[in-house]
Amino acid sequence: MVEDQSDPVEAYSILDLEGRAGIDLRKLDIERAEEVVLRHCRDWIASVRVLAVELHGERPTTLSLQALKGVMRQVVGQGEIAVLVRS
Repeated sequence: MVEDQSDPVEAYSILDLEGRAGIDLRKLDIERAEEVVLRHCRDWIASVRVLAVELHGERPTTLSLQALKGVMRQVVGQGEIAVLVRS
């Protein structure tokens, strides 16, 4: 849910950003939207070598990282941060 804002906010998709520059590392800190973004990651995740995700919510690891199984493996987990590398 987006709160009312007086100024418009410009948004880009992951693919839009990827087209602007080569990216080896992505960090997601999107306040409880990780599950939604990662559930639909198949079109861009193959180009990511390292992914750092700040997980939020009651069941963040199970729900958010489930979409990455077979594509990336977790190498570090510290508090809310998970760091994964391409499998």
